[in-house]
Amino acid sequence: MKARIPLLVLLALLASSYLGARQLPGALSFTDVTSEAGIYDPAPGSHGACWADATGDGFPDLLVTYNFSSGSPRNKFFRNNGNGTFTEDALARGGIASEGKSTHGCAWADLDNDGDYDLLEGLTYDATASPFPNRLFRNDGTGYFSLTTPAAMQAQAWPTRAILAPDLNADGLADVFAVSGWLGAGDPSTERNELYFNAGGLAFSADSTSPVVFAPIGEGATDVDLDDDGDVDLVACNGSGSPGVFRNAGGHFVTVDPASIGLTRSCYSGATFGDVDNDGDQDAVLIHHYPSRVVHLYLNSGGGQFAYAGSEAGMAGFSAGLADLDNDGDLDAVIPGKPVVYLGTGDGRFTAGPAIPLLSANQDPRSIAFADYDADGDLDMVITAKHAWPLLLRNNLNSGNWLKLRLLTSQGQAGGFGANVRVFAAGSSRLLAMREARSNFGYLSQDDPVLHVGLGSQSLVDLTVTFLDGSVVSLPGVAANQVLAIDGSTGIRPPPPGPPRHLSAVVSGSAVSLQWDVADSGGPPTAYTIETGSTPGAANLAILETTGTATGFSTQAPSGNYYVRVKARNRVGVSPASNEVLVTVGNCAPPAGLTAVVTGRTVALGWAGTSASYLVQAGSGPGLSDLAQIVVATTSPVFASVPPGDYFVRVRGNSPCGLTPPSNEVVVQVR
Repeated sequence: MKARIPLLVLLALLASSYLGARQLPGALSFTDVTSEAGIYDPAPGSHGACWADATGDGFPDLLVTYNFSSGSPRNKFFRNNGNGTFTEDALARGGIASEGKSTHGCAWADLDNDGDYDLLEGLTYDATASPFPNRLFRNDGTGYFSLTTPAAMQAQAWPTRAILAPDLNADGLADVFAVSGWLGAGDPSTERNELYFNAGGLAFSADSTSPVVFAPIGEGATDVDLDDDGDVDLVACNGSGSPGVFRNAGGHFVTVDPASIGLTRSCYSGATFGDVDNDGDQDAVLIHHYPSRVVHLYLNSGGGQFAYAGSEAGMAGFSAGLADLDNDGDLDAVIPGKPVVYLGTGDGRFTAGPAIPLLSANQDPRSIAFADYDADGDLDMVITAKHAWPLLLRNNLNSGNWLKLRLLTSQGQAGGFGANVRVFAAGSSRLLAMREARSNFGYLSQDDPVLHVGLGSQSLVDLTVTFLDGSVVSLPGVAANQVLAIDGSTGIRPPPPGPPRHLSAVVSGSAVSLQWDVADSGGPPTAYTIETGSTPGAANLAILETTGTATGFSTQAPSGNYYVRVKARNRVGVSPASNEVLVTVGNCAPPAGLTAVVTGRTVALGWAGTSASYLVQAGSGPGLSDLAQIVVATTSPVFASVPPGDYFVRVRGNSPCGLTPPSNEVVVQVR
């Protein structure tokens, strides 16, 4: 066991004076971008916050869960637009809004090892306030979901809080653990937690005998390797007593008396783990509530034994967040409801840093989760609150080197939950930082699974990544300020492919042949996805998946107009779309070459087309048809006595496929 002098300086800790907070000039600061980024939503009840790139475009998306006693709660999915803004469209994504149901927990996890993030929702109650089964949604790879809750999970209905997706038996498949209730020992004695083992193919079996099922625990839970033995242990809070600690013993769990490992204080809502003293093991920050909210810091002495380092009262939130916010390699701390960031010094101590926008105690702040949502190399954060809206804080840091790591196990599981990453100064054994991939922490929180490591002034480092199956990837001389994709079986992987180029289409009768060129950026593709829609940008007609690297595709199509684009994909991700082409099959082509001749108040139009009749549309602005819509049976109609004005005119054909897309638009000026 490593010697340790107890540190009674928990976050200098939480010198709670707002005026005493210091901010380094030109260094770390935060801006509330909730409204401008599209996150603002006045509906109360936000609880869980979970980040992951669900849409496969390289930018982390955000799911916020909602639970409230009034109204009709639903979850919110904020799709990252890649430009610093978000679009909330949970209702269009296959049921993940869970309308009319109260949800607490959430976890993004690759449950079927296909390289994308599926979704677990920890449901609490239905509209009648009765417990409701948790839900599993399978991701199609583009952020659209189908409800595929396994039968074993459908058979159980408990008031879930936290839900986790670690690989508990190291078989390469993510399992599921869910915590019921919020009081722990104070909940009904008949209440049960849930534990499911993944058998592959999204089939799960329930374990009804494990001690974690009967344990008196509630609120938040964390999957963490407490004792550095290479497997995933579980820690959960208990609002009415000591936290629940469960040591993994080959995929089975042994209940550990927390006092026997040095965890002598209570944990009501959230347990957060991270290496705050940079010695290569997991330290702990616990949040308790009664008689007032208190934060406790414990430092890991090695082998899963902990030394108490201090406490501070006056908290407002349900859990602490640990993240390297200033890119110096040391974990910093944020506690919802406290007005400052606490900057880690790398030895288990913290100093009060810059101020952050504040949620008040009466707004009841809950979870906190981190992601580099704007892809500028530093970590931003979201904070939820039961009586307020989620708060999105952008990190304005403009210094410090960094790395971001996308992990994939040798079994194909995105995120690599349970993997341990150690970063060393190049050419030495000096540990700069240790990070662990996990599915949840604290109170209902999930950071972006892409691991972020600040490097300070280090421009070159050595990496060691150890996966749960024992595979180790060692990478010497890694340059800073890049995103690396690391595969447990092959080492560094190429990045996702870039967008295909120069898409074109040739139509002969009902036969359609597409051709495109390989992207000139990104990693090599292994296959392509062809999206077809009835309007520009849509994919409502067909999504076709190729199985090889050929840059062409032929098919038969019924008469119609199709908007087509192509995306490349490989094991790492999916590219942006190629250029879009309009493919016309049959006698469905839009009119072409629209012209207008104005003589006084007479307007003569002309175009080329093969339709039996046409719809002439005129509007007061581009694309509008608010002034006139006239059906004609000729390609050269003449309109007399047209009132003076400016008209934006286009023509659409009435074809066997329905109304064609519009022709080119002309501006007709009548004076």
